[in-house]
Amino acid sequence: MRESISSSARLLLTIRHLATGENYTQLAYGFRISKAAISIIVPETINALYWVLKDEFFKVPRTADEWKIIANDFEKKWNFPFCLGALDGKHIAIKNKADYGSLYYNYRGFHSVIFTAVVDANYNFLHINIASNERANDTAIFTESFCDEIPKNIYDFPPDDYLEGSKKKVPFVFVADDAFQLSPRVLKPYEKRLSNANKIFNNRLNRARSVAENAIGMLANKFQIIQKELDLPIDRVEKLVLASCALHNFILQRDGLDSQLIESWREEVSLTDLQRCQSNRSRDEGRMVRNTFAEYFNKQNDTVQ
Repeated sequence: MRESISSSARLLLTIRHLATGENYTQLAYGFRISKAAISIIVPETINALYWVLKDEFFKVPRTADEWKIIANDFEKKWNFPFCLGALDGKHIAIKNKADYGSLYYNYRGFHSVIFTAVVDANYNFLHINIASNERANDTAIFTESFCDEIPKNIYDFPPDDYLEGSKKKVPFVFVADDAFQLSPRVLKPYEKRLSNANKIFNNRLNRARSVAENAIGMLANKFQIIQKELDLPIDRVEKLVLASCALHNFILQRDGLDSQLIESWREEVSLTDLQRCQSNRSRDEGRMVRNTFAEYFNKQNDTVQ
């Protein structure tokens, strides 16, 4: 019998696929392995990578103390207190199939899935979600999918507390851009008639929120398959992205941050932004929480520009 394809060859083949975006035909020429074998090896190895790495390198915190560690990092590194994570999202292009209909057709005129992520202060992915454009015509769906479990206390977020010098309790929050819906747990920038106080809040929020944008950019720069039009079933697209995020966290925690990637990815990565959230269902509680943070930043004689 012929020797089986070694585990190291399988791993190298899969990493090459993820890093370069080469298709199975190109990989077959490079590795002298049949396309049929590669079509089995790559999905199997992607699944194995995720299951091996997920418990240590890709997990959502489950205790209040673990969340507070993240919040402390955001305050120290990005000058934003009570922050549990930054949210961002992009469109990942997929090849249209006959049974999709308009389910994955987006406002930019191509077929895609919506990739949304929660990122900590150190560019690690904590949680991701893959949704169709029809089920997520704005990212309020993602906000609900992650945050509707707050009352059930599944994630054990820290209890509301007072900002330093403030007389109002506020919840621990996530920071996001205009693609997301404002809520008591998700803060986004002020949009109209910006006062100086509002501009200061926006500056603080945008600095913290950029962590998620940079993390996704670095992910797509390392694993260029994410920038390709994926001709895969949706469940395999999700597994591919999950494995890529787990590998990103593994590399980051093992080798440290390559500071050059934080800006250089902008010249090499092309991903489509999410549509601005058009929903008018922002809650009054969300506006009150945002205003409390804005008041807190202004009392500090903030000099962030």
